[in-house]
Amino acid sequence: MSPVDKDVFVKKILALAGEKWIMDGNHSPDDALTKHRFIKSDLIVFLDFEEQICIEGIKGRIGRKRPDVPDFLVETEEGVGWLYAHVKRWHADKKPELILSQAQKYNATEKLVILKNRQEVDDFLNKSIYAAKRI
Repeated sequence: MSPVDKDVFVKKILALAGEKWIMDGNHSPDDALTKHRFIKSDLIVFLDFEEQICIEGIKGRIGRKRPDVPDFLVETEEGVGWLYAHVKRWHADKKPELILSQAQKYNATEKLVILKNRQEVDDFLNKSIYAAKRI
């Protein structure tokens, strides 16, 4: 597997985006895809967990089979070093502030929900209007 040129990636994603869609993660700096995501989204949920909580989540997945990941991609201690580094960079580079500024730029702050911990996620899923729509 090799990386795809960023412009090609953005064009492919925009071509796939229809009326309703969910895109997880992969937040990039300001580009056509980011603009599209902020403008077209009905709801933006940002999980702004503390760095240590993210690290604990990664450690908890090591060696565990997950239904959302193919068998050959089971995470190993040796294979997640890059992910630890990414989490540390994410927090150090002030990425949460970037997302907030982009929401403001694209007039999407009213669609933005920021959840700071797993309890807030559970409360949101159980009490929001979106709980009724879950399958």
